[in-house]
Amino acid sequence: MGLYEYHGLGSGLPIILHLDTLKKDGYGKSVANWHENIELLFCTKGNGHTIINSNLVETKVGAITVINSGLMHSTIADSDILQYYCLIIDTAFLKTLGLDVESTSLAEFVKDDTLNEYFMKIISEYHEKNDFFEAAIKGHVASLVSHLFRYYSLGKKQKIADDVIKQSIKYIGKHFKEDILVSDIAEHVGFSRFYFSRKFTESVGCSVKEYIQMIRCREAEKLLRTKKFTVSEVSAECGFSDVSYFTKTFKKVLGYLPSKIK
Repeated sequence: MGLYEYHGLGSGLPIILHLDTLKKDGYGKSVANWHENIELLFCTKGNGHTIINSNLVETKVGAITVINSGLMHSTIADSDILQYYCLIIDTAFLKTLGLDVESTSLAEFVKDDTLNEYFMKIISEYHEKNDFFEAAIKGHVASLVSHLFRYYSLGKKQKIADDVIKQSIKYIGKHFKEDILVSDIAEHVGFSRFYFSRKFTESVGCSVKEYIQMIRCREAEKLLRTKKFTVSEVSAECGFSDVSYFTKTFKKVLGYLPSKIK
């Protein structure tokens, strides 16, 4: 489900780079997740915000949103379309440079032309793939993160990862196909329904029920795109007891009807 992201960056390029698009009337939120690597968002269009362990951080053109390692995060579109490059950098590679992202906290919102230039060079090398592009990317990544550490380090990282939310998201990822209740999840993490619901909404940016429906619909979309299942089969497989309710929810969450995929 991608709730905990394992990146497997042990060989080859020490990065993952992709362009993401969120639409306010459809794919308006990214799925909340966490991982051990540092992640940088470079906005190219629109504006939004990223929830990082309950903190709201701007995501807008001309700035870089920094997600420190091990923190829960999810990005939300505030404009009709939010588009940004997501750069994930291997922790082990940075340690070879003497940069320990696991114990150092970096500023989460940075406006710096030098960083933007490094980011654009990484994007260019990644897409053009000219001779020795891998070496060039490693050099630009090293320069980018060194600059971040030199000018935007906030000191030693405090333990702020929210284990309650992580546990609940793992539980949802395992049981989303079942008829799970908010009270079931709250009991699993050992808190009252009211406290857990409030904490979850603060951290993830939507209610528990909305998050479950989003996970169900995105899993349904994956299954439908395989062309191996009917809409009713996918509806049942993803935890919906009624096809019409599934269709209505799918349209609300993703912005189009499941029949469009077929």
